[in-house]
Amino acid sequence: MTELAIEPIQRRTELAQQVSSTLITLIERGDIPVNEKLPTEKVLGERFDVSRTVIREAISYIESMGLVERRRGSGTRVIQAYRTHTQPEQRIRYETVEDILHTLELRLTLEPDAAALAAERYDDQDRHAMVQAYRQFADSCDSGKPSSREDAAFHISIARASKNPVFLAVYLQLGQAMVARANLMPMELNSIATKRYLELLKIEHGAILDAVLSRDAQEAHDVMRQQLLRSLSTYNTYRR
Repeated sequence: MTELAIEPIQRRTELAQQVSSTLITLIERGDIPVNEKLPTEKVLGERFDVSRTVIREAISYIESMGLVERRRGSGTRVIQAYRTHTQPEQRIRYETVEDILHTLELRLTLEPDAAALAAERYDDQDRHAMVQAYRQFADSCDSGKPSSREDAAFHISIARASKNPVFLAVYLQLGQAMVARANLMPMELNSIATKRYLELLKIEHGAILDAVLSRDAQEAHDVMRQQLLRSLSTYNTYRR
């Protein structure tokens, strides 16, 4: 493989977004050709100077766009050099977009810190609840359901594990409405893209769970923030 134009990432926030953006550029301009494998997670982590968790999330994102394919035991291979549509919605009413963005902005101010506290404070009961909530969310995604209720339940389990009753109260009040998809009408959904989007969410949620269970408060904070920033960026594209 030719020497790739990769520089270390300088900021801790939005790491996966920066990594995925660089990799997408390398693929689209042919620096990593179709049918060629990406460098290993270890090599990419060293080149970007980020954790393997960040690399996995970035690769999951570009996989959801149809650029690469991961196969167990054989690495990640580029399968096409153009992006596949991955946004779950075709069009959204202006008022709905604003409601979604306002909720995401609120979550960005709270949820990364809640995840960090959960990493530090969870007990065995919380661990069981978070793992169970993730499994139910993943199973719902695999069955092709909207999964909004299960998505909300996963985030509420993390808020509960933070041991901060105010965080929990806010999330119980928001309930399923915290999940953007729960605010959409059926005609606003793109079924094929939604399936890809749910696959991305499942991977992102798995990375959040792993970070919390590892008791790495900073990683839990960053991974949660990355997921919410990615959602915010996605729905910002629907603003007029």
